[in-house]
Amino acid sequence: MEMTRSEYFYFNNIFTPDRCQYLIDMAIKKGFNKGSVGKTRRVDTRVRSSKVCFLNNQYLFDIINTYLPTANKDALWNYHHERIEDLQLTRYEKGDYYGWHVDSTLNTCSDPKKPNFYGKVRKISLIIPLSDPQTYKGGNFQFWFGKTTTIKAGRKQGSFLFFPSYLYHRVTPITEGIRYSLVAWICGNPFV
Repeated sequence: MEMTRSEYFYFNNIFTPDRCQYLIDMAIKKGFNKGSVGKTRRVDTRVRSSKVCFLNNQYLFDIINTYLPTANKDALWNYHHERIEDLQLTRYEKGDYYGWHVDSTLNTCSDPKKPNFYGKVRKISLIIPLSDPQTYKGGNFQFWFGKTTTIKAGRKQGSFLFFPSYLYHRVTPITEGIRYSLVAWICGNPFV
């Protein structure tokens, strides 16, 4: 039996609604900044309109590392990886969005402020929807596979949606309510 490589891989209901709310409350208490784009971390509302808060919690890294090996193996990526960047909790309010983009251009990190990631590339991205999908409209998570494909798992509260960081994806504009999500980037040595 031949196995087919998956473009994305997900697990349902990893975080309970209470855990999702706990993370949202943690970010609200810490505070949000305007979301930026690119290595220069510039604010560019033509590409992205949202607010972000970065979290560096070992228990979150541990939970991700519990599911990451299965996703990496079962999706047939088998990417070498070493570290997870600080997690980004994103808040999308009415009118906010993130246009088509990739999380990795496959260029290595050259930021001397990130010595643990120097020379590494983002290989696998993870999105964890934290909001109850009944509390907002719009905000669909989509991939570009030659056509726009809406990923239903991208709305399931507390699910883990893994995908290669070089895939084009976006979040459509929020038309009502607020959408929170947690994003992680798993890094490793460059592809050879």
